[in-house]
Amino acid sequence: MHDHAGEPQTPWSIVNKTGSQLLCCIKSMMLKNVGKTDKVIRIIVGVVIAALGIYYGSWWGLIAIIPLATAFAGSCLLYRVFGTSTRAQAKRS
Repeated sequence: MHDHAGEPQTPWSIVNKTGSQLLCCIKSMMLKNVGKTDKVIRIIVGVVIAALGIYYGSWWGLIAIIPLATAFAGSCLLYRVFGTSTRAQAKRS
């Protein structure tokens, strides 16, 4: 096998190229799209859900992982799918 430049491809060059493409894809999926107010609301909702799950001894409290994880990561996959964001845009000078 040869790449576009005519150089032979080794299994490692294929893995490195695929790995960098995967990393690029992951980075684009993890773009920050959760704003400050949204984060606070997600943390409050997550803590309330976890507390109710503990109080009632229910596994449903594990759902709290979703709002907490998206709040701390600053990225929501559903926002990405629908092309929306609650994060303030950076001001340009």
